[in-house]
Amino acid sequence: MRKALSLLIICSLLFQGCTDLIVFFTDDKTLSGMGSSFPVPFYNALFAQYQKVSGNTIIDNGSDSESGIRSLRDQTINFLETKVILSEQDKAGFKSEILSIPICLSAIVLAYNIPGVYDLKLNSSLITDIYLQNITYWNDPAIKAVNPDIDLPSLKITVIHRSDESGSSSIFSDYLCKTDAQWKEKMGRGKSLNWHSSIGINGSISASATIRQREGSIGYIVTEYASMFDLPTASIRNASGNYVKAGRESIRIAAETGYPEITNSLAEEAYPLSCFSWFLVYKNQAETHRSEKKYKILKDFLLFAVSPEQQKLSETMSYIPLPDAVLEKAKKQIELMEWRKNGE
Repeated sequence: MRKALSLLIICSLLFQGCTDLIVFFTDDKTLSGMGSSFPVPFYNALFAQYQKVSGNTIIDNGSDSESGIRSLRDQTINFLETKVILSEQDKAGFKSEILSIPICLSAIVLAYNIPGVYDLKLNSSLITDIYLQNITYWNDPAIKAVNPDIDLPSLKITVIHRSDESGSSSIFSDYLCKTDAQWKEKMGRGKSLNWHSSIGINGSISASATIRQREGSIGYIVTEYASMFDLPTASIRNASGNYVKAGRESIRIAAETGYPEITNSLAEEAYPLSCFSWFLVYKNQAETHRSEKKYKILKDFLLFAVSPEQQKLSETMSYIPLPDAVLEKAKKQIELMEWRKNGE
């Protein structure tokens, strides 16, 4: 049953990723948004639940992070879904203050396709050397030194990266910048990087499918897609020196020990590439030429999304609910929303 559900979700996301049709609604009972694809199953369930109890409709137009930022800046959408909060450079183009509201938790994982290997361990130095192609075969002595109990094959490594501007690239590169001097010097951090010779793939779903199809490949994807495509993922060395797999507990621990950035948490059992899923909205909704009614619907929906019942819903769909301390921060951000015309 779970595999059938995953298949339906994959087909739905593939269809969403192939369309350029963006529809913006102007009636007072419909909100529209764009952004990251990774929490789509949970968000669609949230939207459906909210419509059921309120009669209001929320439309998710999909798209990549950069297109979503442009649309929020141009005020053609009501909210943006993203894995990363706005950089100072991104903020510079906005005419009004933006609030960042965490909704759920997830993580970026290193998924791979090595026949017979399911318990690979990687540290930031190995990841950097693999992505810079200083290491090109899976049985390289440096990888074997960290994985002495695994029979690694003499198989060429195929390196997969995101070619589009993505929050996944931002989280991945942020972790490596914090932990590896070579990566920081040569690659840096960001949603879009100057890749050397790895294979660029547009979108999370396509990247996951490529890893599934190509023996010897490795790529960074969100943990939910690794599960959907039945891909093994590496245990990653964290700041305490422990090799930890992404899981509900290891991601939750990371969220409890840092905010808003939770990559490379110092907690012993934290998974180091954990991340929040955020909704970005304008603080003063009147400045975006939205009606007061739409402002009230958006605020009501966000409070609905961080309610205990809806956070439990995220858990049933393989996402991770927010810890209590983070929920309180989210509610405080939502309460900052207002509808105030200039001079009032």
